Amino acid sequence: MSYILRCKKRGLINPPKHVTDGIQYEVLMGSQAYGVASAISDMDIYGFSIPKKEMLFPHLKGEIQGFGRQ
Repeated sequence: MSYILRCKKRGLINPPKHVTDGIQYEVLMGSQAYGVASAISDMDIYGFSIPKKEMLFPHLKGEIQGFGRQ
């Protein structure tokens, strides 16, 4: 399971929907990655997500900005 999704499930973060839906790559960095984290260490998560095409191009779902649904 994704670290982002784990943190969301525990209520630690509330990322935008396109982040959780489109995670393509995710990696832990820092002390967590090297196994030297203490009880007060933070978790550095790097990665990227690709939003669905309808989010980038709203006209594909039949909605044109300023004109409503078509």
